[in-house]
Amino acid sequence: MVQDPAGNVYKLKFNAMGVGNDGGVRGKPEIEYALVKAAE
Repeated sequence: MVQDPAGNVYKLKFNAMGVGNDGGVRGKPEIEYALVKAAE
């Protein structure tokens, strides 16, 4: 869970870190995110 400065709360899921699918280049993660709670 991550909260931004505005107060929105997001759930993050890291799907891949770039190893294997791209020939070994790292540093390009695949991330899914969803808004869990909007700022009030």
